[in-house]
Amino acid sequence: MTTYPVQEIFSSLQGEGIYAGQPHIFLRFSGCNLACSFCDEQGIDVCSMHIARIAERIKTLDQEEGPHAYLSLTGGEPLLYPDAMLQLRALLPGTLPFYLETNGTLADAFLRVRKAVAVVAMDIKLPSMTGERDCFDEHRSFLAVVEKSRVPLFVKIVVSETADADEVRSAVALVAAVSKDIPLVLQPVTVDGCCTVSGRLRWLQREAAAQVRDVRIIPQIHRLVGLP
Repeated sequence: MTTYPVQEIFSSLQGEGIYAGQPHIFLRFSGCNLACSFCDEQGIDVCSMHIARIAERIKTLDQEEGPHAYLSLTGGEPLLYPDAMLQLRALLPGTLPFYLETNGTLADAFLRVRKAVAVVAMDIKLPSMTGERDCFDEHRSFLAVVEKSRVPLFVKIVVSETADADEVRSAVALVAAVSKDIPLVLQPVTVDGCCTVSGRLRWLQREAAAQVRDVRIIPQIHRLVGLP
């Protein structure tokens, strides 16, 4: 039986985006197709787990600490493991809708699992923030596929004082070109448990609101209150 690289399975509150504050079970896969400079994956132990064991752990957590609103599939990049997602959906019939946290670059993998996913939380990666190459073409394809699938979606952009304003504008235009109704979150970087909503961030929000109807500044709530 195939095993999958898992960093953590735990119960907590969703700390990011428009679903912040909801109780979720988090299944954190290891491995990603990108190498963002702010990634929090480094330094976490990885365990190879059979899908049946993963499912049993999720069921136990839901019984002991539930009810939960969603099973959050995160990472790393969970779309590296579409087979795991499909197998897990079959082992958890009728329970815990899947909330997919993704870097929004693997459209073909999403097409394989779209019927198993209830919500998509997609990041747009800014080169000035990640140290990575521009992924806008992949993001554009991914957004179009998700929008066509009619799976509820929001987009998140991690920003700091050093984020390039032209990159933010390009990212917002990318979202608006697919749909002006896609909620957009500007997430300030959290450093040592603190973050600041600066005047520059408010300015970026106003600029974005000229193209997209719903633009919110939402920090990483879980890190501010000391949750995993």
